[in-house]
Amino acid sequence: MPNDRETSPDGPTDGVVEAGRRARRVAVAVAIALIGYTAFGFLAVPALMRWQVRTTGSDLLGRPIDVAEASFNPFTLDASLGDLQVHHAGGEATQAHADRVDLRLAWSSLWRRTLIVEAVALRGVTVSVVRDVSGRLDLQDVIDRLRPDEGAEGSPAPWSWSVDHVALADGEFRIDDRIVGKVSTLESIAVDAHGLTSAGTPMTVSVHTRVAGGGTISVEGEVDFAPSARFRVLARDVDLAPFGGYLRPWTAAEFQRARADVRGELRIDSLAPLRAAHRGGVSVHDFRWAGDDEDAPLFAWRALDVPALDIHTSPLAVTIDEATLEAPQGNLVLERDGSLNLLRRLAAPQPESGPVDRDRGEPRQAIDWLKVGRIRVDDGTLVFTDLFFAPNYTARLDHLSGSVSSLSSTRPGNVQVSGRVNGQAPFRMRGRLQPMAAQVGLDLEGSAQGISLPQLSPYAVRYLGYRIRNGELSAQVRYRLQEGELSADNHVTLVRLELGDRVKNDEATSLPVQLAVGLLKDERGVIDLDLPVTGSLDDPDFNIRALVGNVIGSVVERTLKSPFRLLGRIAGGDDTDLGAVEFPPGTATLDDPQRDKLRRLITALERRPTLK
Repeated sequence: MPNDRETSPDGPTDGVVEAGRRARRVAVAVAIALIGYTAFGFLAVPALMRWQVRTTGSDLLGRPIDVAEASFNPFTLDASLGDLQVHHAGGEATQAHADRVDLRLAWSSLWRRTLIVEAVALRGVTVSVVRDVSGRLDLQDVIDRLRPDEGAEGSPAPWSWSVDHVALADGEFRIDDRIVGKVSTLESIAVDAHGLTSAGTPMTVSVHTRVAGGGTISVEGEVDFAPSARFRVLARDVDLAPFGGYLRPWTAAEFQRARADVRGELRIDSLAPLRAAHRGGVSVHDFRWAGDDEDAPLFAWRALDVPALDIHTSPLAVTIDEATLEAPQGNLVLERDGSLNLLRRLAAPQPESGPVDRDRGEPRQAIDWLKVGRIRVDDGTLVFTDLFFAPNYTARLDHLSGSVSSLSSTRPGNVQVSGRVNGQAPFRMRGRLQPMAAQVGLDLEGSAQGISLPQLSPYAVRYLGYRIRNGELSAQVRYRLQEGELSADNHVTLVRLELGDRVKNDEATSLPVQLAVGLLKDERGVIDLDLPVTGSLDDPDFNIRALVGNVIGSVVERTLKSPFRLLGRIAGGDDTDLGAVEFPPGTATLDDPQRDKLRRLITALERRPTLK
């Protein structure tokens, strides 16, 4: 019997024809599906992406999001967004903007409950952040939203996401700090990050940026959404002037310029409030703190090098093992109203309004927030200008060198300083100093040799009514200040003092100063004086110039009121008054004690040749 499925000589059998028809139908279906997939991928997915970004993305960040362009390649799973804008929470201004965002999705994202992004590339990203007066960042709510959420017990597992690699180029970060009233900008930001996941596991990050105004910063380490971070930091020649406002809680002064190099490790545990720590080396050079005179800074230095600096916040703790300060320069001015420019410029600003929180009851225990091992000073200069007197007085201390060691915010440190007055007269100072206590404490001894007296003429005119023509001053001093009580011992030696012209001055003494000088000056032309000064800094009428003037005036007054007692001490022995001799009644012959008084007077006059 013949097989009806066999191929006839004229063409294929019916079965073959049916198979061909099925193949064509499959090919057509595949083509239609492919065309549909392609159309959906290239046309519908971009629209869906824009919708998802505007809805789901906005819900995720709590910020309105706009995107102008979107594209998707369904064959490579490459997606792109153009002109992406994230607005502030109120929807007004743009908080973040990206010229372009490119993503490459993993195929496994299609059948797993996770969004796996193999790579993200961002270009032209700009982020603006505001830190309000309470210290909170306006992005803090976004950070809180991105933190891992374990979800309620028994609820379905949420979708997760991960990004294997993130690369950012040509970015900019701007922070408007309302506390200090400064806007700081980082430019040309380049970021390379790996391992970003919704689980909040630490990701590795490398950041390189340029600071507006100069300098570069490189940061490498790990960060998560806690937020916390561990970084290695390297900064070179960074301009610090834009950050001067951060000193405002402690001082009203702001430095004009400063540049810094930083190398070390930075740990951040929290942003609000800020809890961070840094340990490493810091070098600040070309520092200049503005003074009233643009040509004369309040304080400046060529270089400050701190090889080991340890800083912690919350609570503040600063430890300096050793530091070197090169070529510091200071300008101290006593103003016409008697105030010091240093105290006026460095005074912390007072709050404009609102209650002041003051502790009641027992005083708080002082916090030892600063510890200094040793600070060495080389080639320093201090210029002191007294505008209170006319003509004004200016003294220059130069070639300053020395050290401060074992200093902390609660304990005094050891001080050693030497230099020259006006480039000639050497001086030395040593002792202990506590500049950071609620009440400054000190116990210092000092000496100076050969200070030119004519330079002190403004003070002589003020208190004595005479200019000084010639002479030198040497001094041995000791100053003690404890709990606001000042005690100073000044042993002053004047050599070859010659007074010049008399100058009319209502505040100068009316006593015969020339006679006092003649009584005080010995046969070598030397005057030795002990000038003790005491007073309380808590006294509202305390004035060191007035105290010194009173001491000098009292020396002159005592000398002139009892000149012959002074001559008695000069000739040796006690302070017997040599101004009179007594004769026994009815005789013209002096007894031995009275003849001794005459001999002592002659001796004293020989030792005071200017009285002849």
